[in-house]
Amino acid sequence: MASSYWFNVMDYGATGNGSTDDTTAIQTAINAVPASGGTVVFPAGTYKISSALVVRSNLILQGVSDGSAVISQSSTTANGLSGSDITRLTIQDLRIQGPASGSGKGIVLTRTSNPATVSLAFARLTVRHFGGTGIDLSNPIVSTFDSVTSANNGNHGWDIRGVSGEPPGPAAPSSPATRTPSPTRDSASTPWPTAPSSAAPRTTAASATR
Repeated sequence: MASSYWFNVMDYGATGNGSTDDTTAIQTAINAVPASGGTVVFPAGTYKISSALVVRSNLILQGVSDGSAVISQSSTTANGLSGSDITRLTIQDLRIQGPASGSGKGIVLTRTSNPATVSLAFARLTVRHFGGTGIDLSNPIVSTFDSVTSANNGNHGWDIRGVSGEPPGPAAPSSPATRTPSPTRDSASTPWPTAPSSAAPRTTAASATR
């Protein structure tokens, strides 16, 4: 997703020093992106947050490299990033990490009205050290995940769910005429072979394939 609008989080007061709470500054930068789309840029640094950053459609979160630009959640109960009914969200060259305990999740994208979460593009991204699941996505379609690592989280690394209540597809027709025989006997009427006596040790084809 190309963008001609760039919003540097440091222009909105973020420090990236790892100790100052940058939640408000980063969220203000995200909220400044117009509905048509834009890129929020994270220069190298560790950006401490204390509540979930709320993302939305037509948004790019752009770091400088995984490990150099880090969003660090300090709360044990808050998620790292959250959003609902997303269409077109790119996150790349970032690390999102938690406090290594609690119930918070790394990235949580849900649906309230849309049938799917559409056009996600995650690249060169690490999500780690959350007490809950690392990446939790509801019915993502037409999406790409390239060099994405979710590790050292307290629950699942990934939790990807489809549409709730979607009916199952038609059952495959049965074909009794093409039933594959058992590899160890020709039919149910053929008994299993008995082991040969110790007096005359031998190996039969039937016993070798059992």
